Amino acid sequence: MPAFVDKILRAGEGRILRELGKISDSVNAQESRFVAMSDEELRGQTAIFQERYSKGETLDDLLPEAFAAVREAAKRTLGQRHYDVQMIGGITLHRGRIAEMRTGEGKTLVATLPAYLNALSGKGVHVITVNDYLAKRDSSIMGKVYGFLGLSTGHDRLRQRRRRLSAGAGPPPAPRASYAVHLQRVLLFGAGLSAFLHTDRPSIGNKRPPSHSV
Repeated sequence: MPAFVDKILRAGEGRILRELGKISDSVNAQESRFVAMSDEELRGQTAIFQERYSKGETLDDLLPEAFAAVREAAKRTLGQRHYDVQMIGGITLHRGRIAEMRTGEGKTLVATLPAYLNALSGKGVHVITVNDYLAKRDSSIMGKVYGFLGLSTGHDRLRQRRRRLSAGAGPPPAPRASYAVHLQRVLLFGAGLSAFLHTDRPSIGNKRPPSHSV
């Protein structure tokens, strides 16, 4: 790649990172307020966010406070605090873009941020992985964060569906429609995608891919 082209592309990345960094800073500015809340007060924020959304506020408007709520809920239920880089990953997913992260950098924890935020719309969210074990594990472990904040979770296993179909029993019942966050496995070809976050929310900006990935 010519040096000048690489320089232009990197300059564009820098602008995006600076923008995302500012949003992450706005989340950090909310942290002390959520730290001071009791468990009951923190749990009650979900209903408040949902009401504000129903009255016209957008998910982008709610993002700083919603992400701060998830961060505090994760600290209380899992003993894990989202780092700033994980906040940036969550913002990236919310915008319908791909966030590439290495093994061990906390992709699973990152997904709780946009999953919770987009579930506030009432349309539900699917977090998809290529591994049945991870779908079950994440539904159980990360489900503590969602459950603390008043959201329901469920998980679906591709292997179980295949067994039922091969036995002529037909597919298992559809996932409960009321699940706010649903974790399932899908078959993806190729490497590099370890999780997949999909929502039905409207497009943000001029063009948005049909799915979110982390």
